[in-house]
Amino acid sequence: MKQTTYERWYRPFRTERRRAALIVCDRLVTYSVILLYGSILLYLLVSKDPKLFESFLIPAVFFVAVSAFRAFVNAPRPYEAFGTKPALPREKTGKSMPSRHVASASMIGMVTLYCFGWWGLIPLGMAIFIACIRVIGGVHFVKDVLVGFACGVLAGLTLFLW
Repeated sequence: MKQTTYERWYRPFRTERRRAALIVCDRLVTYSVILLYGSILLYLLVSKDPKLFESFLIPAVFFVAVSAFRAFVNAPRPYEAFGTKPALPREKTGKSMPSRHVASASMIGMVTLYCFGWWGLIPLGMAIFIACIRVIGGVHFVKDVLVGFACGVLAGLTLFLW
């Protein structure tokens, strides 16, 4: 992404009201996906569903692997590369690639797809929405969120092969 593209996307969120709305949307959607995942695990536990083991283990291993990969790559964030202030509150440096928010949300979407069929498309859509927010908010490049989404979906496919 070029700096001019980033600035064009970010420009509408320079006002405090719009920036605050973006922050609320980011948190609301992110926490909704996390709450959904916890609810799925609780449902699988209570119903003694055998899918519980892999629905917990594979995402856990995946999360650790993505975190390690991010630390190894240590890619800069847009606000570091362009010397700007992000719309989303963030001061952390590096570890931008892949987006762990998007990777986790897409993985949760795959868990939902695995356990409840087409209902999984809802959290996968939420992962795309999170990706858009993270790019517009200036904390990730487009490639970061695309790779994060792809990683989550590919790792989630292992649920179906388990």
